[in-house]
Amino acid sequence: MREMADILGVSTDTLRFYEKKQVMKPEKGENGYRYYTKEDIRNFLWIIYSRKLGFGLEEIVELKNEGGEDVLDQFKAHVLSQMEKERAVIEEHERIIKRLLLTVQDIDSIKTHMGKYSIAAFPAARILSSFPDQHQAIKEWYEIAKQYPGLDMAYLHSSYSLKGEDTCPFKVDLLLYEEAEQEAKLPEAFKECIQMEQTPCVYTVVRKENDEVTREDFRKMEEWAFQNGYEPQPWGWSNVPIFRDGTERPFYYIGLYLPINER
Repeated sequence: MREMADILGVSTDTLRFYEKKQVMKPEKGENGYRYYTKEDIRNFLWIIYSRKLGFGLEEIVELKNEGGEDVLDQFKAHVLSQMEKERAVIEEHERIIKRLLLTVQDIDSIKTHMGKYSIAAFPAARILSSFPDQHQAIKEWYEIAKQYPGLDMAYLHSSYSLKGEDTCPFKVDLLLYEEAEQEAKLPEAFKECIQMEQTPCVYTVVRKENDEVTREDFRKMEEWAFQNGYEPQPWGWSNVPIFRDGTERPFYYIGLYLPINER
């Protein structure tokens, strides 16, 4: 066994493992030693090749036991099936990378805009669904994400009326940013959803001990807008929230948008 392991460049434990799984069946002599033939070596090389194709041991055993005139078609079917599995893995990894990138962008936005005001266009996005409150929106977000894995990259945005003294959101939108659509593999059912206009806004990030937005948060943005020659609109938007830190006493980072017109 040691000589065979050296020839193939594997450990004796690997050979024993494949024998235990009955993928390889070397002959044993009267002295108890295993004897490997050229056919055993070819068989093992085929196993290694199949493993590199991504096949599991059960599939390899199944492939070995298949025969008949259509054996090539059977093998091709296995290969095509494995290709689809690998593509699905690649797509999921691409979604993970996109999620990580979006998280990095959120963190950079927090560091750049927290406690500061600037003019920014509302990000290009598609409204997947709208809800009367945050609870229903979060519930639907989970349901959609289970059915369409890529749509867990959607964000929740609340809309507020600023005509009075209260800031209770009158609706919550589930938005998918344009830059995430490709990795999300947007289903046909959502491709006709309304696109958000890239409205110019005053933008800031606030750090709060809860995820509630107050009228005072927007009033400060309105004051800044007036001072810089802009006319604020009587509504605003917020991310819900875009990040949080802490455990026993968490802090929330919330992005706020106040649409404006030039005066």
